[in-house]
Amino acid sequence: MKRKYISGAQPDESITEREAAHRSLALEAACEGIVLLENDGTLPLKPGKIALYGSGAISTIKGGTGSGEVNERYSVNIYDGLINAGFTITSQGWLDEYVTALELALADYDRERFESVNNSKSITSLMELTNVPFVYPIGREITAEDVRESDTDTAVYVIARQAGESGDKKPDSGDFDLFPEEIAQLRFLSANYTKTVLVINSGSSMDLTSVDELQLSAILFFCQQGEEGGSALGAILAGKVTPSGKLTDTWARSYADIPFGDRFSSLKGGSNDEIYHEDIFVGYRYFDSYGVEPRYHFGHGLSYTDFEISIGKIGLSGTVITAGVNVKNRGEFAGKEVVQDR
Repeated sequence: MKRKYISGAQPDESITEREAAHRSLALEAACEGIVLLENDGTLPLKPGKIALYGSGAISTIKGGTGSGEVNERYSVNIYDGLINAGFTITSQGWLDEYVTALELALADYDRERFESVNNSKSITSLMELTNVPFVYPIGREITAEDVRESDTDTAVYVIARQAGESGDKKPDSGDFDLFPEEIAQLRFLSANYTKTVLVINSGSSMDLTSVDELQLSAILFFCQQGEEGGSALGAILAGKVTPSGKLTDTWARSYADIPFGDRFSSLKGGSNDEIYHEDIFVGYRYFDSYGVEPRYHFGHGLSYTDFEISIGKIGLSGTVITAGVNVKNRGEFAGKEVVQDR
């Protein structure tokens, strides 16, 4: 019996109604997934001239490696997303040079992986190749001439880190923390632009202690926002959408604050066995129970507006307790709020 498989895939370039609907849903999900970590009142921005720098500006990471990777028709990077939101990018010279450096780095990465595959002696060694993510180049030094040519008081800097399954972040390597070159670029931007916004394009938390002294205007956790991520960020920066995303994990101030972090992955001496020494004290359970103050708590996420939350009617039916909650928007922006224990 011949089986017939129906995937819904199109044999031509036409866009189906389902695909268009899914793109709309992807945009909505991305808008709700971006987390505003810090904001001194700079955001939202009025669309206009903006200087854009950083490894994730054009080569925006949309998903993780392995099962987190999806090959879509096209995706919107942060560069295009800001333009779609009405911003004019005025750091084109720096970005053009970055694209050239990126192409060279990708060519070197592909060549090294090809040689590694040819020299692999086992399935295990082939699998280990998947744990070596591409490291995005930092880009050349940002100069006073770049600032003059950008003709704006606002800079957005995007940090990019690839993440995926079977590859834990490593401390003190530019993986879990920032590269020295990135810190230098951010220091220069914060000193030469009135407003400097940091966007973190990474699939996991990072150690941000190196930017504490820089007095950045705002920090957003972009994470990996799929095919419409760039459009979502543009809408949030322009104030067309009020951020409502919340962190799904606790961000430690430094790697040293993570319980038994020195026994994770490659730090434990070469063993492939992962032992959960922390037992049930994972994430916020550890930080709350042992009084360790994190950088950002589980559920953290700012908004452009303020909400007033109060308890409504409480009921008991058998063993089921119900509690009503009243949520009132007290600000000037329309927005969404997540009801959670603070």
